[in-house]
Amino acid sequence: MNQPHELDKVIRCLNPKWLPSHLNADERIVIFDAQVGKVLPKVPFISRGKDIRCYFVAFRRESGRCKGPTCKIKSLATRLSLDVDVWYEPRCEKGNEEKLAAAVARGADPVTVVDQFIAERIQDFVAAESAAARDVCLGFPQLQGVLQAYVAERARNELGLTLELSITPRLEGRIEQIIPIRTDYFPVRVSDHDEELGLRLSTELSIDPEHAMRALLYHGQMINPEELVRQVLRQVLAEEVTLHAFTYELMTEVRSRLIETLNARLWEQGRKVTHLKLESPAVRDQFRGIPEIEHTVGCKIADCDDLILVTHRLHLSLRDLGRFRVAGIQDLENWATARLEEITKDVLFERRYRNLLDDFNPLVLEIKARMEREVERIGHTVKQLVTAPDLEPLRWRDGFLLDDIEGTFGTRDSRIDVRLKIVVKGKIVDLRNPRLQKYLVPRSRLFDDIKEVVLRETRQRIHAVSAEHFYMRFAYSDDPEQPAVRETLETAIAAVLAERFAVEDIGVIPKPLETDLTKRLERLCQGPHKLEVACTPLNRGGEEVKYRIDFDVLGVPPEGWYVFRAKSYASPEEELDKVREVIAEDVKSKLQVAPREILQFTDLGRYHDLSQVIQRSVRDKVERVFGLRIQIINMNRLATYGETRRKEVTEHAIDASMKTGIAIASSKQADLEMLYEMRQDMIHEELDRDDPKLAEVERRIEHLERELSPDQFARGQQEVKALLPGRSGNSRSEEWKRLALGEEPAQPPSEPARLAEPAEEEAS
Repeated sequence: MNQPHELDKVIRCLNPKWLPSHLNADERIVIFDAQVGKVLPKVPFISRGKDIRCYFVAFRRESGRCKGPTCKIKSLATRLSLDVDVWYEPRCEKGNEEKLAAAVARGADPVTVVDQFIAERIQDFVAAESAAARDVCLGFPQLQGVLQAYVAERARNELGLTLELSITPRLEGRIEQIIPIRTDYFPVRVSDHDEELGLRLSTELSIDPEHAMRALLYHGQMINPEELVRQVLRQVLAEEVTLHAFTYELMTEVRSRLIETLNARLWEQGRKVTHLKLESPAVRDQFRGIPEIEHTVGCKIADCDDLILVTHRLHLSLRDLGRFRVAGIQDLENWATARLEEITKDVLFERRYRNLLDDFNPLVLEIKARMEREVERIGHTVKQLVTAPDLEPLRWRDGFLLDDIEGTFGTRDSRIDVRLKIVVKGKIVDLRNPRLQKYLVPRSRLFDDIKEVVLRETRQRIHAVSAEHFYMRFAYSDDPEQPAVRETLETAIAAVLAERFAVEDIGVIPKPLETDLTKRLERLCQGPHKLEVACTPLNRGGEEVKYRIDFDVLGVPPEGWYVFRAKSYASPEEELDKVREVIAEDVKSKLQVAPREILQFTDLGRYHDLSQVIQRSVRDKVERVFGLRIQIINMNRLATYGETRRKEVTEHAIDASMKTGIAIASSKQADLEMLYEMRQDMIHEELDRDDPKLAEVERRIEHLERELSPDQFARGQQEVKALLPGRSGNSRSEEWKRLALGEEPAQPPSEPARLAEPAEEEAS
């Protein structure tokens, strides 16, 4: 049984004998005489010999979706064809039922009539658009809406049938959106290499949205996609890609070029490449090159027996792998060093020593040019740095340093020699100076001659210098008529070197070296040194006082040099012991006659007076005897026996006093607390304030409270003061200080003052 068509719900043919007796308001029966083409009001009574057709027509708004005809659209321009499917929803507007019945009466049934009508109208539209030079196949997406409106309008006007049309390409939505392609390794060749290379690819061909109609039109006509991709890749690689590009640029520039060509070929079929992955063993086995090469070539030249060393630094970059493979080089580094050896020796073979000194740049350019031609031949480029030969005169331009010029030189005093080290630095820039021509030879004697000149000039200058001036004014002098020895040597030597050897940027640094005298003085100056002096006052008797003295040897004063040189000791320790003896005797001689308040000082002022005297006296004595300058850096007085005993007595007295005071205070405190309780009891007994017993208790409490007050303990201070030493006054201290320092004595005091002095001391 045939499936009912959706159009039957709008219009269908009925048997005149079996017409429905009841119709809805939106339904009608149309009777049509097909022979005369006229609508009848009812079925004629006599219908034999007539072609009477009865049609059921509905005016409903709702209708089902009908499958229409499948039409083939052909493009006259491109000869392409496109199958389209038609779907429609039919509807008959009220008043068009007779027109619709008359239209469908021309065919066997309504479905056939409508399908044929739609197909004919589509062809009418295609013919009109083709006549207007439009490609209806490629431009179908743009013409689709116009076509649907055109057919619907014609159906409404000619059939009286309203259609909601949908005309779509038959294969739309049914072709592959993406075609994946994955291959195994297949052979390819490149433009400059005859051997086959393996290549494997992975890609996807997707529909290009801008040319999607081509994918529909060419569906079924497209050759094998994988074979197409292989053909394109083989063609591009063989015609456009070198072995170097294939090996080093396969996934960059080469890939981009392949994608561009593939898309150009796939455009006609409406597809494009979404990604492309390429793999080849040639990429894994690519030549990695070599790191930077540094190579030194030893060359012989015409007038030098020594090898001339020329250092090269190369960086080779591969630019053409095909040419390199053709060259057949197995070890590029050995090849490069061999070429450097050959080219450098050939360029320098007939050169002379002076040629290399005067201008080496043209030779460098020639070496570079020849090396560039060699590496280009094997598909490389080169960056090359050629270092000038390590010739001694060329190093003079960068500067030189002579730090081994030493000698012993006699001073104006024939008995004293001094030792000096002269450091000379400078540079010689102008090798064309006539004064240097005899030195521009291999194994030059320039530095030997410079050393001889420096020693000779130093010897002449030191011979006119005294030993005292050398040691005391070597680096600095405050006498403008006698400049420092260093300044004299620097000026004289620099002037001679500039004149004789054209030396520039000269620096001369004289350094005195050790002699027996300097070693002796250095050991003496390694202080501080210590000694202990014991003094007993001779003028009025008294206790022995001990002093600990620290002193430093500072050096030799200008006027003491000859005294210092004249002394002779077995060792610095022996000399230092002699210095200690002299210092100790000088200190004793001054302190034995000092007043007691100075000798046994107890305040900072007396210490200052004593220190001032000892400092000046000892310094002058050591300078006169030893030719040395010293400084007392510390002087400390030790406690005498009497002071120690007084301290012990004082501490004992204080301790006894404290114990006694504590015992007495404790007893009185106990009595006082007992009296407090008695007074409290009497108050509780309500004794009168005038009671004799209560008055006696109050009196005793007042007496004990007064005795326990802090003022009673001030008595111990007087006992301690009695133990301290007395003073002899300032007059005798000042007189001793003036006499000890060798100053003029003060005016003698008046007679009453002199008579009063012993009495004052006895009182002390």
